[in-house]
This record gives sequence, structure tokens and C-alpha cells, in this order.
Amino acid sequence: MVTVRLFAVFRDAVGKKQVIIPAKDIRELVESLNSKYEKIVPFLTKTTDPLVLEDTIILVNGRSIWFLDGLETKLKEEDVVSIFPPIGGG
Repeated sequence: MVTVRLFAVFRDAVGKKQVIIPAKDIRELVESLNSKYEKIVPFLTKTTDPLVLEDTIILVNGRSIWFLDGLETKLKEEDVVSIFPPIGGG
């Protein structure tokens, strides 16, 4: 089981700021979130690979998955995954 912290639109879509999901890697975690919480799908994923929208920020223990192994980043029980929407500004 992995702790998933959700922020902004992801939190609104799921209705919780944190969920516990069984997953061996990020790909499985995203697929589990999509199947369990339908409202999160348009904010998190697209129909082609890579599965996750490029500008979505996903951290495992504070490190971006894009600096680890991307969607194949392995997860351990004590890991904390944080999911943020794109950050905009000007």
C-alpha cells in the first residue's frame, strides 16, 4: 500500500486529500486511481503513452518520477506519492 497525497484539482476530483492505493509502480498506481476515481481521469491521463499528462507533477518521496524511472518507477510500502497539477504563472 502506497500513500498518495492529492493536490488542487486532483483532491477535488477524488474528494480526499490522501488515499492509500496498492501499487508496485507508478503506472499501476495511475491505472488504479483512474479505475477507482473516474473524475480524476481527465486531469491525470491521456489516451496514448505516456499514460500521464506531461505537465502533471508526480513525486515519489519528494523526487520527480521523470528523474527516476518515469511510469516504471518502482514503489515500496513506505513510499509517499504526491500528485500536483501543472503550475502556471506569469
